[in-house]
Amino acid sequence: MADPGLIRVFEVWRDSAALDAHFQTLHMAEWCAHWPNFGVSDRRLFAYENASQRPL
Repeated sequence: MADPGLIRVFEVWRDSAALDAHFQTLHMAEWCAHWPNFGVSDRRLFAYENASQRPL
């Protein structure tokens, strides 16, 4: 079922250190400061680990 206004974002990161570095960037600080101005009222972040991937 679709949730109106729900946006799902999936990203792939090389490792935890790369993800941690991403969260320390200036553009992420700016986004976090401004996301309420765009109507974003909530965000939930989850990390999933995969052992491998392959094209289908």
